[in-house]
Amino acid sequence: MAKFLPADAALEIIVILNDPNPKRLATEVLKIAQDFGPHQPKLRLVDPTEIFLGPQGLRDAKNAILALARRVLRPVRIGRGSSWRGYAGWHIQQAMKLAVSRNVKGDAIVFLDAKNHFIAPVSLNDFVTRTGQPRARLERVQDNYFDWHRTARAYLGLDQVERDHPLPPSITPFVSKTETVRDTLAWIEKEDGPMEYFFGNGTPRGTEFTLIAAMTEKRDETLTSDIVRFGSFFRDATDEEVSELIEKARSGSLQMLGTHSGRLTKMTPEQCTPLFDLWIDIGLTVDRDEAALLLKGGR
Repeated sequence: MAKFLPADAALEIIVILNDPNPKRLATEVLKIAQDFGPHQPKLRLVDPTEIFLGPQGLRDAKNAILALARRVLRPVRIGRGSSWRGYAGWHIQQAMKLAVSRNVKGDAIVFLDAKNHFIAPVSLNDFVTRTGQPRARLERVQDNYFDWHRTARAYLGLDQVERDHPLPPSITPFVSKTETVRDTLAWIEKEDGPMEYFFGNGTPRGTEFTLIAAMTEKRDETLTSDIVRFGSFFRDATDEEVSELIEKARSGSLQMLGTHSGRLTKMTPEQCTPLFDLWIDIGLTVDRDEAALLLKGGR
């Protein structure tokens, strides 16, 4: 980020402290704050308690009790609910991405996960147009993404679209107008109560990004194509897919790479070498030893 994102491209950098011990995580993040370079003064660490409202009435009693049980049982649920207050990582991450819109200052939000990192120069225009329209990767999405889009559209009362209709995959990077995210949050909390609890049972009404995409249409807005060139390998990526993506990144075809921590643990030495060399080439690490330490931290 310090090397490839221009200083004037972001109004603020928000890090949500999704950890059983947010204060401890804040300390760890501040240790590397200098790595944000010109963005360091804009760095803002957000404790989840700052963005979640908690129970608002009797309607929320059941979910509040379940949330308390998760929190109490978290030490024995490692692997199933080892994130903030005992939630499963992906589920509470989605709620946090929507809820943080309460505190955002800018007109647009670029959502990134910890796995995303810049590997080539980018500009503000890679994320929003000159008129402020969010950019996206619009494509014929894979089946699970399409199912989430269908459920999100139904939840917001929109007509369904044909199977081949171009839609954004439910992955980061994802860009939206801040007001669109706030309207999504407001809709959910009016219909179902506090955002903290919404994804507690998975994604029966879509994911955070398919819900935002549906709200974008409901607001008579559009997403524009040509978002930053990115690629990611996920937990279930094959060895061949991992190798192909790293080679694509090293060839200069991508500006951003996503490396899922669940897949990093399965990296073979043969796969690590080109990834390490990429990190060295772009100045992320000094040598392979430092790259190995970074990989270990990512795991």
